[in-house]
Amino acid sequence: MTQRYKPVLKTGPIILESHDAHLRDPSGVLLSEDRYHCWPTRVDMAVGSPVGYRGKVWHFAASSPEGPWEDLGPAILPASDPGAYDSLGTFTADAIFDPDRETWFLFYSAVDQNFTNERTVSGFGRTCIAMARSGSPDGPWEKLPLNPIITPGHEPEAWDGLRIDEAMPMVVFGEKRLYMRGVQLVCEQPFQNRQLPGLYLPENTGRWDCAYQASDHCPLTLPPNGARGFEAYAYFPDPDGILHMLSTNPIEGPRNQLGHAISRDGINWRHMEPLHLDNPGGYVFAVHPVWESATPGSDGKPTAMVTQILDTDGRMKVQLLTLEWIDRH
Repeated sequence: MTQRYKPVLKTGPIILESHDAHLRDPSGVLLSEDRYHCWPTRVDMAVGSPVGYRGKVWHFAASSPEGPWEDLGPAILPASDPGAYDSLGTFTADAIFDPDRETWFLFYSAVDQNFTNERTVSGFGRTCIAMARSGSPDGPWEKLPLNPIITPGHEPEAWDGLRIDEAMPMVVFGEKRLYMRGVQLVCEQPFQNRQLPGLYLPENTGRWDCAYQASDHCPLTLPPNGARGFEAYAYFPDPDGILHMLSTNPIEGPRNQLGHAISRDGINWRHMEPLHLDNPGGYVFAVHPVWESATPGSDGKPTAMVTQILDTDGRMKVQLLTLEWIDRH
């Protein structure tokens, strides 16, 4: 008797790259009027580091996931005001189309000019979540006056107390949800702190552009086997509608291993055996689905995945991954 589906990912072609920049942290790929859209983080080579905190949200489009992809330029740039919440960088974006309002919403992470990724007397730098809206996936994008919509908790030891990042909007069983990653302060090394999946809900259940509150179920799950957590999370349904969560770039474990959990409601998750990708020499990082719609969610159909890679020429690029399902009996 078939109990569930298991996702199988295999490496595909590089689809997004730039001769003078790193392209990292791709958004989910959305389909709108026969055009696929993706919003990765662009980090200029002149910055000197591929880390996304000094990045810009960029926009690419293509007639198929395999490309060729057209570079359409910036979607969300850092603010020119040095005191603004997003004056240093904008990064890790994701978008969704609201058919009821015929409006696109783009969520992104941001840091200000005072941000640091090193331990200081006042602690590590803190990220926030902001959003913008547009009548088209091509923009222009209007940043919301109420930004940032989500900031870290007051206590660094809370599940989202140090940082909040990677907001992923989805419509799950008819409910607007904003999945994301919280970072909890547990040690002195910035990349060794505990990273946990979380869920925020709009205070106005009929709108995306409003204030948000953390779900009472946060964090959604703890990493198995005592691990500190994972750098990024992706959510998507299988052909039977069961939701899958892939946690990428494990802090402990093989570099090509993905954590894997399933859920029937998107809130209570059960960990499965890890998945392995056929690229033993590289990290699996920032995996996001390719959707055959503009509104990701439990009714959607993911047909592939995209991920960030560090190519042999030293530049970060976006790679396509094939997505297949096999039955478990």
